[in-house]
Amino acid sequence: ESGAGKTESTKMILDFLSAMGARNNNGEKSLISSRILSSSPILEAFGNAKTVYNHNSSRFGKFIQLFFAEDGNITGGNISHYLLEKNRTVGQNPSERNYHIFYQLLLGVQEPLRSKLGLTDPKDFRYVSEAGCIRDPNLEKKRGSMKDKKIMSGNDAPIPPEQDKNDFKEVMSSFEIMGLSKQVVEEILTILA
Repeated sequence: ESGAGKTESTKMILDFLSAMGARNNNGEKSLISSRILSSSPILEAFGNAKTVYNHNSSRFGKFIQLFFAEDGNITGGNISHYLLEKNRTVGQNPSERNYHIFYQLLLGVQEPLRSKLGLTDPKDFRYVSEAGCIRDPNLEKKRGSMKDKKIMSGNDAPIPPEQDKNDFKEVMSSFEIMGLSKQVVEEILTILA
């Protein structure tokens, strides 16, 4: 059921397993554990969206497989994804949003890359504005991120919540932990733009 807590439960389980492995490793998480944990912000950004039922709804399925050493340390892992809801990219139902990454990119990327990518106000992009939910007041209330608490809706809404900017920083940090070069990250952002 949507909103039952599957995404958050998975993150908690991964964090617990990583912490248990760290207990056997002088309290430090391994690079592999850090990378597995860093996959969550990336997967959520590219695969989750706001729906009328859930503000962080996974629009894909995933299977996570972890490998352990005898001492409990995570030695590897594999994440398989499938069933990505591709039609969300080009159209959303009223009061829903596209995938989080598009809003995060529009708000989080800084100059001079912002100009290089040709990014402007979110209202200028049909893929994020057509459903009339550029800014999600529920995310603002839930996360308490906007100083201006005026609730606005429709295509004339101002810049989305500060949380999109913060989430973008987290995705960029996760890319770095995952070992992606700046060039590869810029290529990903170029494709998104």
